[in-house]
Amino acid sequence: MARSGVWAVLYGFKVTRRNFNLPNLLTGLRLLTAPVVALMLWRGDDAMALVLFAAAGLSDAVDGWLAKRFGWTTPLGRLLDPAADKLLMLFAFGTLAVIGEVPLWLAAVVIGRDGLLIVAVGLGWALGRPFAIEPSALGKASTVLQVVFVAVTLVARSLDLYWPVGHAALMLVVAALTLGSGFLYGARGLQALLCSARPV
Repeated sequence: MARSGVWAVLYGFKVTRRNFNLPNLLTGLRLLTAPVVALMLWRGDDAMALVLFAAAGLSDAVDGWLAKRFGWTTPLGRLLDPAADKLLMLFAFGTLAVIGEVPLWLAAVVIGRDGLLIVAVGLGWALGRPFAIEPSALGKASTVLQVVFVAVTLVARSLDLYWPVGHAALMLVVAALTLGSGFLYGARGLQALLCSARPV
């Protein structure tokens, strides 16, 4: 029997032997790493937070390479991989803001952009116009800068380094790229909602 709409998506994401592969396992572990990184930061164990964050970044590269090299891409993997990246950023920026390492406005920009994207996609499903917002070059650049910012911040905390000027400059660049990509994704999402149900 043919499946369409929400049922097709749910069927594609169900746990099967095809979905249960090494790249998806690594992605799942990366999902679990996010709250542990936050806990280490909260406890002041900056070195361990840095090690776990670096391991998460390495696993992201490895599972992506494995999926492409051996054709192990799956619907579940396409869902979990960006979710793991965003969850790691959410926990990292949220915790850094709580402990006073970054201002609340920066955490709000990073977390708010992804939150609005989730709301937009959910609204599309609710209105019967499902769509996917494909990553843009600006969006990828903002994600890379977010990862670099967190990594450099963790290194500075671990080594007890003080870099106010560089820290402030990097924060502004991260905020600018994140806001720019947010406006771009927002425009694409609005176009999809108003004009068609096709992916953008």
